Amino acid sequence: MLFLAIKHLLARKKQSLVTLLGIFIGTMAFIMISGFFGAQQDYMIDMMVSGDAHIKIQARERLIDRQEMERVLFPDYKNVMWDRVPAGRRSAANIENPRGWLEKFKTQPEVLAATSVYGTTGIISNNGKNYSLSITGSDPSEQIKITNINSKIVKGAYLDLEKGTGGIIIGQELANDLAKEINDIITLRTVDGRAVPFKIVGIFSNGEKRSELGSAYMSLTDAQKMGNAAGKVTQISVKIDNFRNASSLADQWKAVSYDSVQSWDQLNSGLLQMFSTQDMTQYCVTGVIMLVAGFGIYNILNMVVNQKRKDIAILRSMGYESGDIIQLFILQGLFLGLVGGLLGCLTSYLVSHAIGDFSMGGPMRGAKLHITFNFYTYLQALLISNGVAFLASYLPSRAASKLTPIEIIRSGAE
Repeated sequence: MLFLAIKHLLARKKQSLVTLLGIFIGTMAFIMISGFFGAQQDYMIDMMVSGDAHIKIQARERLIDRQEMERVLFPDYKNVMWDRVPAGRRSAANIENPRGWLEKFKTQPEVLAATSVYGTTGIISNNGKNYSLSITGSDPSEQIKITNINSKIVKGAYLDLEKGTGGIIIGQELANDLAKEINDIITLRTVDGRAVPFKIVGIFSNGEKRSELGSAYMSLTDAQKMGNAAGKVTQISVKIDNFRNASSLADQWKAVSYDSVQSWDQLNSGLLQMFSTQDMTQYCVTGVIMLVAGFGIYNILNMVVNQKRKDIAILRSMGYESGDIIQLFILQGLFLGLVGGLLGCLTSYLVSHAIGDFSMGGPMRGAKLHITFNFYTYLQALLISNGVAFLASYLPSRAASKLTPIEIIRSGAE
């Protein structure tokens, strides 16, 4: 049966080759687009989960409540008339009981590391130019467990922040602009105008110019001194054993706390929604290509049915049943789908490796364009190509199975 199927396809070589090419392109497009989008998504997720905390606990913002304001400001009055009703948000900038959270995490087996964080700002002036720094103060030994900042240090060491007070880590771009190196002294100006000297104990580079110019790290104590907020904590950063469980764990903690608890995926819900749009785009593009290839298979088999009516009559006269005729033509479609799909998978694999050798210029600093190699993507591409081939060959095969020798003779088949 397979021999007859291939023989029928070879009888129309050009049409078979064009259809084979359509399936090949569709399969290759699906794998390449899936691989490219998958690599970008993996990269972005890796940046989110390795470069920042899996779960962040912060002071909750509250809306100003009119009744509460009246009870506090006018306790002796039952009715208060406002020229302008108080509104807006009231933010508790600091977590009230950070120590309680850290004690709680010691009993949580899912928690790998946790640290109190105090965030503040500082300004550096150099040759008439001001640099505003977003400063993160934390426990250095815990911070390197929670984020990948330690791997970004190009000079010095992150744990050098623990060697006394007054140490700071700045970005490579800022160090270049200031002409500073390790062990040099810089002076930060606080929001209240104080000038505080710091010793550079490390320089980081993450490939992002804005971050390298506007971010700095120091110990929790030094950051609190900078913000004139001794003992205060603005955030607690947490890393857990499986980042995919962060959302459910954050919801559990949120239910028993007044503080704001958010996981990495909740904080980046907009970006993750964009991933769904990318997936939809890839399926639409490859779907159109496969649809065209499916029409090609349908047209070829339909023409084969019309041109091979005499052969079909002979086969039926020899005792072939309707099911055998259906099988014959479906085998032709599946043969095109399988060969085209396998060629598409092989070519995609080779091209993906070749593309991965190209370096990207600009701010990526030698990073390469990667395409993910996922076995399930290749399997999915094969299933799609063969599924399209099967559907496109079913109607012609069904029409062929209904032909009987007497009908073919009466219609004057040649």
